[in-house]
Amino acid sequence: MSAEYREFMGKIYQGEYLEVVVTTIRCVFPNISPQDLDECISEVYMTAMVNGTLDKHPNIHGWLNNTSKNMAMRLRKQMGNQNKRRAPDFTEAFNVADSESTNPVEMVEQSEQDAETSAFLEDNLKVGEFTLYTLKFIDELPNTEISEITGIKKHTVDVQITRLKEKIKKLKNL
Repeated sequence: MSAEYREFMGKIYQGEYLEVVVTTIRCVFPNISPQDLDECISEVYMTAMVNGTLDKHPNIHGWLNNTSKNMAMRLRKQMGNQNKRRAPDFTEAFNVADSESTNPVEMVEQSEQDAETSAFLEDNLKVGEFTLYTLKFIDELPNTEISEITGIKKHTVDVQITRLKEKIKKLKNL
């Protein structure tokens, strides 16, 4: 491998690392351990290095995104997860965090319901929609911060969240 290609891969690693991590987590969530995540990410970049021609690819970002999805789905299959899940019983899909309860049994039940809801939505939303769902309703970030993270205008984030809520309501009625 040439020094130029190694330098190119270093730049790709720095520039695309976070997106590869997010894609991997979305595909395997909520069952991925930090070790499995590291292994998946390493596999993506090792594949890119072995490929040796990524610098000539017309869509490097897309290649990395698809490769990370494939690696994550392979891991998910190894973990024995189902590819499709039934609709969970959830009262309000976008009010995910309601952990004000001090009863440990209720907290565990809420956590299991949250994981089931997230897994169902992951299977039924587009990648971008699920990312938006995660940022807004799991991470509980304000729209301005989501706008900064994603590089999307705040108004567009507002509109997308409104549409996402409507889509989740429709999915809830399945």
